[in-house]
Amino acid sequence: MKIKYRITHLIVNTMDHSSQIRIGAQEHQEKKKEEHIKEGKKKRRTSF
Repeated sequence: MKIKYRITHLIVNTMDHSSQIRIGAQEHQEKKKEEHIKEGKKKRRTSF
């Protein structure tokens, strides 16, 4: 029983971890987009 519990616990943990990584990657991409937009606006302002 203990072994079975350990295995399921491990699977749940790894699934949790991978979903966290995916969420983190999405947040990172969104931040990058925002920064890129800000940089673009700055560049446009300086080009005039």
